[in-house]
Amino acid sequence: MWDRRRFLSGGAAGLWIPADGGREVKVRVVDAETGRPAPARVRLVDARGAEVVPVGHPAELARGAAEGDVAFSSRRFCYVNGEFAVPPAALPLRYLVVKGYEYAPAEGALETAGARGG
Repeated sequence: MWDRRRFLSGGAAGLWIPADGGREVKVRVVDAETGRPAPARVRLVDARGAEVVPVGHPAELARGAAEGDVAFSSRRFCYVNGEFAVPPAALPLRYLVVKGYEYAPAEGALETAGARGG
């Protein structure tokens, strides 16, 4: 059995929110081993269970999407390059970050700007 790499933060959390006071909450997916941004698939869900799409991603998926933002088992995932943003009004959010078999999936909550999810 081999250990899977983790994302930065305590427990299963994988996202870091810089406190910059801007119009968007900027979020980074960070590799715990290297400290560098990690491209990954991210799923975001609000308090009502509705899917939330990061700023700049299409609101609707392309029919039969096989690249870019996709749906797995009727759940939308957005591909990010290690960073993404959401409007502050969308918080709080639950997240799931998936990168590949070499990484453990990360789950947690995005509560407020300047706080770590978890």
